[in-house]
Amino acid sequence: MSPVIIFFAFRSKVPGWLVATISILLVYAFILLAVHPIDVRLNAELMQLSPNGDGWFSGNGLSVELTPRQEAAMLAVVSDTGRVLAPFTAGIFACLYVFLLYCILLLARLVTAICTRIRMRFGQRKL
Repeated sequence: MSPVIIFFAFRSKVPGWLVATISILLVYAFILLAVHPIDVRLNAELMQLSPNGDGWFSGNGLSVELTPRQEAAMLAVVSDTGRVLAPFTAGIFACLYVFLLYCILLLARLVTAICTRIRMRFGQRKL
């Protein structure tokens, strides 16, 4: 809802392209900030299960057998494409989200203008 708030708060003071840019950046930042706690949690689990606390499960030239819990934690970190691709998908989603909201706001403005004209036209006539 941040684009809507920005739109109504600054519509007469700031150009539309700047409001759209700020809105896109805010939505982008919100998405990336939502991904960050997941990244921190997954890495903390990985560090907790690592034998020497570095997040890696490797020995000194020896084959290391992973426990099921270690393997699950490692797979959660390695195979989480949503977290890895979040900067790209957030950019696309932010642009589409702001574009759709502005289309809805412009449509609402158009409907309001049409309703005002109709009211003025029929308000001048006394039935």
